[in-house]
Amino acid sequence: MEEGKTFKNFAFISYSHADKKAAEELQKVLDDFHLSDALKEKYPDRPEVLREIFRDDTGLPAGSNLTKEIQKQLEQSNYLIVICSPNAAKSEWVNKEIDYFKTHREPTHIIPFIIDGVANAKSADEQECFPDALKSLEARGANISTFSFERAVIEVIAGALEIDVDDLWQRHVRAEEAKKRQLQEQRDNLLRVQSLFLAEKANALVEEGDSYTARLLALEALPKDLENPDRPYVIESEVALRKALQSNSAIFNGHKDKVISIALSTDGHTVASASFDGSIRLWDIRTGHTIQELPIKESSLSDISFSSDSQHIAYAYTNNEDFSIYIWNLIKNCHQCVLKGHQGVIRSISFSHDGLSLITASDDGTVRVWDVSKGKCRKILHDDGKFVISAVLSPNEGYMASASADNTIRIWDAAKGVLIKKLEGHTDVVTNVAFSGDGSMLASTSEDCTIRIWDTVTWQCVRCLKGHQRFVLSAAFSPNNLFLVSGSLDNTIRIWELEEGRCLGVLNGHTNRVNKVLFHQEGHLVISASDDSTVRIWELWGDEPISVSLHDVSYFRSSSISTKGTLIAGVDGYSEICVKEKESGSILHKGIGHKDDVCDICFSPDDKYIASASYDKTIRIWEASTLECKHVLKGHSNVVMSVSFSPDGKCIVSTSLDDTIRVWDVLTGLCVFVIDNKFQSASYFTTDGSHIVSNISDNRADIWEFLPIQNLIDQTRERFNNRPLTPEERKKYYLD
Repeated sequence: MEEGKTFKNFAFISYSHADKKAAEELQKVLDDFHLSDALKEKYPDRPEVLREIFRDDTGLPAGSNLTKEIQKQLEQSNYLIVICSPNAAKSEWVNKEIDYFKTHREPTHIIPFIIDGVANAKSADEQECFPDALKSLEARGANISTFSFERAVIEVIAGALEIDVDDLWQRHVRAEEAKKRQLQEQRDNLLRVQSLFLAEKANALVEEGDSYTARLLALEALPKDLENPDRPYVIESEVALRKALQSNSAIFNGHKDKVISIALSTDGHTVASASFDGSIRLWDIRTGHTIQELPIKESSLSDISFSSDSQHIAYAYTNNEDFSIYIWNLIKNCHQCVLKGHQGVIRSISFSHDGLSLITASDDGTVRVWDVSKGKCRKILHDDGKFVISAVLSPNEGYMASASADNTIRIWDAAKGVLIKKLEGHTDVVTNVAFSGDGSMLASTSEDCTIRIWDTVTWQCVRCLKGHQRFVLSAAFSPNNLFLVSGSLDNTIRIWELEEGRCLGVLNGHTNRVNKVLFHQEGHLVISASDDSTVRIWELWGDEPISVSLHDVSYFRSSSISTKGTLIAGVDGYSEICVKEKESGSILHKGIGHKDDVCDICFSPDDKYIASASYDKTIRIWEASTLECKHVLKGHSNVVMSVSFSPDGKCIVSTSLDDTIRVWDVLTGLCVFVIDNKFQSASYFTTDGSHIVSNISDNRADIWEFLPIQNLIDQTRERFNNRPLTPEERKKYYLD
């Protein structure tokens, strides 16, 4: 560097205005440069910052001379950095700036910065990047075709400051890495906050009965691949996903008006819904995704039914001018036929069990039986109850039952179309009739707020179920015929046990009348349609364990003796735990904290931790080397009888007299999984950690699946592959 003279500008950047973007980037890097403390110590006479960097942003007209201001800035600049390119080579002003600078400074203070082209091109195939004023100079510079842009700038700075370029480059690399780490940490912190928010919302959705959306939010909060995470792993997200997967309750949103009716496909995978918004939607029951919306006319619908082969849907409108029944072919995605004959609004539609016939009930006071293949009416049953609100065929197709506005149910000989019996007992309009799967019972619902169960042999009422506060609109038997589900104008769904006629539970969640209820074929799910514009799925009973032979399951049981066999974890007195030397029996450490007797104690597989279970309803995790309490695990509501580590030591399983089994994360102390299970024995992990084993007897045991979180992520993503969050949902949860 030249001694004895000071300059206002560290450097003047000369460039063609066609290369303005490169000039701006170069100036920014030079302006931001700071000499590190280590380099300041090594090069004490070098400036800490490069001030000032002058870059002229005005254009000059062709044929004119350099302005006095440009000349002044060139005179006050220690270095001239020339951005070299084919544009610069043709620039009159870059050439003039170089020539003028050479009259005041040594050529060694001119630094070429090549962004394109070739210096001193030798052939016509090469594009010259040096202006004429540079060609005769031996100037040290940098070429971004040889280096990266960042490395080329470092070459320029090192040349100007006469600093070893490797010293400067290593400093730059370390600074960039530190910057990247800082940015990554900031990003990760924001993503952690987002994950905690999404996990909280997912848990709330499960409580509200929408586990499907909860799963989607939990997936958003979890890395796709735990080995190569695209976001930080947060245990709360795992808890939310496991909790959502334990529940099959869900809300299907999409209709813009009342959902008046629903039907279930034979395989149980698809729900069809009919709405006052004039649409029929088909939903995937496993994901809540809309599979299809039928292109029908937009007019309020009254009822809907699936054929037995699930290839056709029958529906009708509430339009007082259109009393037709429409058959839609789902395979061809078009209308198959239109059935005409009713003179009033159709209130009820149901296919026969063989799918060949269709039974309809209408305000015109008739029940009609239609031949679907021929599109013709086979029978007309005249009901003197004025309006017929519901009609259904018995499973053996021997009887038909119809519900009338005159408070009665009529039983018909299906083959002859002859009235057999009139069932009386309701004190108000009968709204719905349904046969049990075995045909032994008939359920009727009424505006008198009751459900009546009729014996189909004697046609006597054997149960009158009371509990709903307003009209009962629909009822359905469970597949095993032991239970009944009912929906009401009081916005609730009730589950009834039929042997004694007890109400087992009330399902709250709909915010308007429940128009239709169905039992899923699997028996543990109920599907409902409501005036609140939603279809809901309700899980009635949790997953049952698989009972296996003890010969078929291998489980891991934590021990109170350390892995090396030199230490014993035990109890000193009743509530104090201790670690003893096995041979001498001398106590090395004591752990004080439990408020009542200790029931069980064990080492983790790596001997790092000790877990203890107590009558005080808690589990404690202790540092084995000091017996310092790491976590107090609270959640059980009764005595915790047993505790055991997973084979990898990351989880603990506990069993309590509160009839639950809980799985806990050792690192955070959070409960990640809860199993409802009446206490019979201690619980353990299988040796591969993928199942929980409990209820162990002489030769049998029950097992529950507890898959690693990566397996759950992969399985859930695959299942919900075609069910992304909607734009509205993404906006609601701040994901866009």
